[in-house]
Amino acid sequence: MTIRGVMNLGYTGKPYDTSTGFYNYGYRDYKPQAARFTTVDPIRDGSNWFSYVNGDPVNYIDLWGLAAAEVRGNTQAEYGINPLLQKSDALRSIPDMSDLGCYFRVVQAVAEFEAKRELTPEQIVDAYFVLQNTSAPTKDKPDQMALTDLLVNHPDYVVNDAFYRLGRPNTTAKVGHGGAPGQQPDYIIHVSRTRTGRDHYTLYDNEGNLIYDPYPGLDTSYLGVINVYILRRD
Repeated sequence: MTIRGVMNLGYTGKPYDTSTGFYNYGYRDYKPQAARFTTVDPIRDGSNWFSYVNGDPVNYIDLWGLAAAEVRGNTQAEYGINPLLQKSDALRSIPDMSDLGCYFRVVQAVAEFEAKRELTPEQIVDAYFVLQNTSAPTKDKPDQMALTDLLVNHPDYVVNDAFYRLGRPNTTAKVGHGGAPGQQPDYIIHVSRTRTGRDHYTLYDNEGNLIYDPYPGLDTSYLGVINVYILRRD
């Protein structure tokens, strides 16, 4: 799976090596064609030392190819904030927000949970319009903007814009790539697909707790994850 503005991601959101066809987990590689790791689990976790989380990726995740961690329930209340849902009436001035604003809001929510403050409806709407005209060029697309309507071309611009609006201008994050060597992700975005074929995104903390679902109650099938790294904090 390729998310625009992010490196090539796959089944579990790890970097994909096109030359080998493997996903790099840090401690070992995963071979999707065989649905197993290429080497034995270094810490011998579980009963099958080659499978990914014993074949149960819906309820468990494995961040580094070492051990399965349970995906737990919504702990949003523990953070003391409640970010706006994409279908909120307060955001109806953004075209198609209720249907297509999922990834946009999840990436903004990273900053909201990190700053422990919520963006106001006015800030979210203003960010939408500003990011339409914020240059985020790549080698292949020199004229690209951070947002095209609600398509997130470069999520780093979205999350760092949110940090600025929340009074944390010196906090920076990378979405999908860019962590320091050995750095574990600070947040994890789960990617799934609805029955109508649209991608859906939900935000988890680095212990596997669901902390934000911008459109609760959808029937989805799991696709993979996108890691988020906080590079610098105020």
